[in-house]
Amino acid sequence: MGAQQHSQTRGESQQPRGIANLKLKGLISMKDAKHKPFITMTDLRKTKFPESNWVVADLLRTGLRRPSLLVAKPETGKSTLARQLVVAVSQGKPFLGRTTTRGAVVYWQTEDEVKDVLNAFNRLGSTDGDEQIYVLQDDPDSSGCSDLVAQLEEDQKINLVVIETLDDLLKISDIKENTAARTAFDKFNTQLMIPFGHRAGFLALHHMKKTETNFAGDSLLGASTIRGRTDAKIYMAQVSPDDERRLIWSSKRVGRAIPKTFLVFDPTTGKSELGRHPDIEHAELLKHLDGMQQARKLRLIRDEVLNNSITRSGKGVRGSPLRYSLAGVPSEDALLILADKEVSNALQ
Repeated sequence: MGAQQHSQTRGESQQPRGIANLKLKGLISMKDAKHKPFITMTDLRKTKFPESNWVVADLLRTGLRRPSLLVAKPETGKSTLARQLVVAVSQGKPFLGRTTTRGAVVYWQTEDEVKDVLNAFNRLGSTDGDEQIYVLQDDPDSSGCSDLVAQLEEDQKINLVVIETLDDLLKISDIKENTAARTAFDKFNTQLMIPFGHRAGFLALHHMKKTETNFAGDSLLGASTIRGRTDAKIYMAQVSPDDERRLIWSSKRVGRAIPKTFLVFDPTTGKSELGRHPDIEHAELLKHLDGMQQARKLRLIRDEVLNNSITRSGKGVRGSPLRYSLAGVPSEDALLILADKEVSNALQ
């Protein structure tokens, strides 16, 4: 009997740490709990799922098996914006006009000395009275998911993990190859997303391709698996080589996207805020609204101007073309313009 008990105890200890944690929390997956690969819709409706809470309103959330991404080319300002997010969540203050849920934050970074990180956080308004911010001070080459697991287990108040960068943490053997990316994500999910995703959101910084693409989703550096295995994508870009202003926008599976908007940077505080939306000329807007008759295009534009969902400027004559932009920082209703969202999609 004693030998049998010893054998069972050793067998349990050999289970992956993520599965053991889930059993303790009562969040074991349906497959592990019922030993069945499939479940009926009747049983699925009876299943109690962990709640999904917004760390940043309608942008970053918990309860997922996918991390979110902050994507831009080098020297665009990813790190600065990510640190602003870290401080905002640690203080429970708004980030880019959206409310946050206050909590402790882990900042796993590889690019700067911790002294420089401290100076950056102090400049952004971090104080000793804030919720705890944990900054990686170890050698990033020897640090990995196990260090994040240990920190998340130690502090139950952590509700956000910021990773700089995705590839530095996952160490994908060939970032352009789907199989290699899938293997790295499987390990990441087993160690971090499954055991801790119910209470913490994960945001990883990632690079854009050097070559411009017509669709933002295609601009992610590396294999298409990276796009498929991640949740929200927040994009940043310089307007042009001759225009140093920054644009920000996002795509979301669930929530409220950020339409393409100028970022207004304050060099004194190191913080950025959303500015106005870039304009689009009348002819360009009509070209985006393909697949419909001209009369419908014009009626659609007119209705959205009357509804104050978009604003119009210019006289429609030479030297003063008609231009349109989304009105203000749009609400969710303003973004969901009509059922098929043609105008909203064209303006984002």
